[in-house]
Amino acid sequence: MASAGPPTSPEGPRADRLTLEAVAIIALAAVALFVMADAIETVRSLHTVLPYWNGWAPVIEWDELKSGSFTAADWFGQHNEHRPAFARLFYFLDIAAFGGRNIVQGPLALLLQFSIAGLLATASLLLFRRRESWPAIVSVCAIAAVALQFSMAQVENFVLPFNLHWILGYSAAAWSLACAAAVPARAGWRRRALLGAALLLAVCAQFSVAYAVMVWPAMFGMGLLLRIRKVELAAIAATGLAVTAGYYATYDAPSGLGSPSNLVTQPLDTVAFLLSVLGDPFQPVAGTPLARIAGFFGILAAAWLLADMRLRPRAYGAAGAFLVAEMAFVLLATIFITVLHAPDGAAGAEAPHYAVGPAAFWTCLLLLSWHVALRRVRGPVAMRLPQMAAAVLVLIAAATPWQSVEPWREQLTGLRPTADAMRAGVYDDTALARIYPAARVDEIGPLIEILKKRHLSVFHGANDSEVIGRPLEDVFFVSPGSCAGFFDSVLDAHSGAGAGVSGWAWDRVNKQTVAKVVIAGADGTLIGLATTSTPRPDVVVGAPEVKSADSGWFGYSRVSAGEATAYAILPGGVACPLEGTQVVAPENATSR
Repeated sequence: MASAGPPTSPEGPRADRLTLEAVAIIALAAVALFVMADAIETVRSLHTVLPYWNGWAPVIEWDELKSGSFTAADWFGQHNEHRPAFARLFYFLDIAAFGGRNIVQGPLALLLQFSIAGLLATASLLLFRRRESWPAIVSVCAIAAVALQFSMAQVENFVLPFNLHWILGYSAAAWSLACAAAVPARAGWRRRALLGAALLLAVCAQFSVAYAVMVWPAMFGMGLLLRIRKVELAAIAATGLAVTAGYYATYDAPSGLGSPSNLVTQPLDTVAFLLSVLGDPFQPVAGTPLARIAGFFGILAAAWLLADMRLRPRAYGAAGAFLVAEMAFVLLATIFITVLHAPDGAAGAEAPHYAVGPAAFWTCLLLLSWHVALRRVRGPVAMRLPQMAAAVLVLIAAATPWQSVEPWREQLTGLRPTADAMRAGVYDDTALARIYPAARVDEIGPLIEILKKRHLSVFHGANDSEVIGRPLEDVFFVSPGSCAGFFDSVLDAHSGAGAGVSGWAWDRVNKQTVAKVVIAGADGTLIGLATTSTPRPDVVVGAPEVKSADSGWFGYSRVSAGEATAYAILPGGVACPLEGTQVVAPENATSR
């Protein structure tokens, strides 16, 4: 008999395959970590202490709260089409604890996105734990969930983070309901506690944004899928009807919002809006046409999965029901968004804050499709295609930052002149329009006065506005010759209180640009501030000692009684006079 040779380990080929798979998982994990790190860096780099658009409403409300005129009903008052009670809570917390400097909002946005990703990743663990090679499956699914949730397609949420509250509220509510359904009926108190938590969290979701009203039909549908008791379904329905009635009591629909009639009068535009919102996570990388195509196929896949879940509920379990309900909720909310905002046009559909729900939708769709593929298809195809899909989603999330962050970076890093205008008391419409609707910028003056009165935002603690009106020599030590620079011009600030001022400065001692410039009147009283470096390539050409093109400065000054002088502020509180003087007055200003 011929020798059969040394036995071959049956684990050999499998071990090689798992090793390659592990390398792929590590690579995807590295990309996901990059996305998270980039999100954190974006939060840091785009931070501003100034209230921004919707963030001005809590300024008024905080003043009413401090004066005692803010009632319990005002917590649930309408803002735009929303009644964001819980957004108010976090804004007030920031004002009370940090002087309204937006310290809470960025970390809160990261925490909310991490929580959503954590729920979806945990659901993937429960969904696949009985499958062969489930650690690899769950790893890739969890990575995709994390990467999509931290995708910079949602960069707007770091500025307006209340848009995250609704999706987390619903996700936690659905999770609590799934847990309640998994608890045996004999453990009544635990089941009732989880159901109560689900209802409370659903209320939190609804009182975040208007379209979160869809939390109730989604929760009811999830209860049907989980086959919970009729009394529990009745509790969801009754609570939903009561809370929704309270939400819409005294509701005043803002002008410009759409209605279901748009489906008849503008069907193509309305459908295009719906598909654009659903394809939002792909928008920065793929562009509008491909994002809409993705949204269309996403709806088809979701409808098929919902039907399959209804026919085979046991094949999905509680985790599958959670993911299906999450996906259905996003679809319902997206339809609601479309009905309200279709008149905004295609550009409105591509607003980054709408990407929160669709990011969860696509993660759930990926997990559920993978689950069905593993159940119905055997062999390597069932494993490889979903892995490739997960990799594509992770790479899209990683590629998104380069497309969507820069417009926001340009918008928010340009706010330093706005802060100067507020501190100097020269309310330049052009600068203030960066943080408030341009058509209503005349309303912002009284709001800035509230910030001053309450010592909030740019007026919190020791700040540059305190030097305005004080003698220069009481604040700084004057040392001529330590700098180079020039007070170039007075610019139109659209304000009778003063004008814009500009020039360039260079710190000769430390060989660097100057971070701050002050303007002093003829009597030595400080009347203006400038803190922004601006490109001045002409200075580099004309002054060889200047080594940086960012030597320019721009700020605002009150009207001067005579010739005003600019001073570069160097380390150690040294004020160095710049060449050139100007009479600061609106009539002397040149247009920008």
